[in-house]
Amino acid sequence: MFKTTTNHQSQVVSKLPICHFCLDEAAYEAKTVYGYRANMCSRDFKKVGVDPGALRLIIIEPAPSVAKQERRFTLGMGAFSPAPNFA
Repeated sequence: MFKTTTNHQSQVVSKLPICHFCLDEAAYEAKTVYGYRANMCSRDFKKVGVDPGALRLIIIEPAPSVAKQERRFTLGMGAFSPAPNFA
């Protein structure tokens, strides 16, 4: 978990979950005034979220791998790099 600029801790997720109250993308995972924890969008977090212990959900896009950046051929197009000369 990472400390954010506010009092919230953040949690990195691969995909944002759905808000349990309105079915939008959730921005927080926190305790509610009803007593249980739930995924909530920002609007519902302001309405029913309890601030201490709230986790801000964030997505960090993976960096493209070097292998994909330095691909020397394209499939289906027939443009291949020359074969190495081992002679």
